[in-house]
Amino acid sequence: MLDYLFTERLGIPYVLSESVSNIATPHKVCINYSHIPLENAWNFIPDGLLNTSEITPAKSSYLTLNVLQSPFNIKEFDAFSAIFFHLSRYEEYLTNKKDEHGRFHFSDSVIFQSNCLQIPFIDLWIDDLKNILIRDYQFKSEDFKSTKHQIIPTIDVDSVFAYLGKPWY
Repeated sequence: MLDYLFTERLGIPYVLSESVSNIATPHKVCINYSHIPLENAWNFIPDGLLNTSEITPAKSSYLTLNVLQSPFNIKEFDAFSAIFFHLSRYEEYLTNKKDEHGRFHFSDSVIFQSNCLQIPFIDLWIDDLKNILIRDYQFKSEDFKSTKHQIIPTIDVDSVFAYLGKPWY
């Protein structure tokens, strides 16, 4: 999750530490992801989703969050778990309701039911994180990786050889 967010998307290095004594002063920002708030840190209280190795029922806050509202500005909200929840499509593992091919139907998703299926809200949240880092933690726009979007069309062929050896007429 942190590699995706900080390395792949933002292009900024980060150091993961389990000890307060390992936090060096030259860091521009210290993000504290624990139940113990630290002074001079951006504190996030984990809700447990990223600390479990089992699939457990989701917190209602992931399901009712207004996706147009940045989770990084909501006090006592685990923004990192919310991003993981939506990127991993976690809700698909929480139901036995599947279609005839064993797939989760998009209309059962929280995002569809919130009428937000066409909104790239994870991208908006990451942009908001970037803007907070610029505004509050002395980052510059050029510190971040530039984003290049592209469309890569694919073709899903269910039966590759269904017509092999058969006439085309």
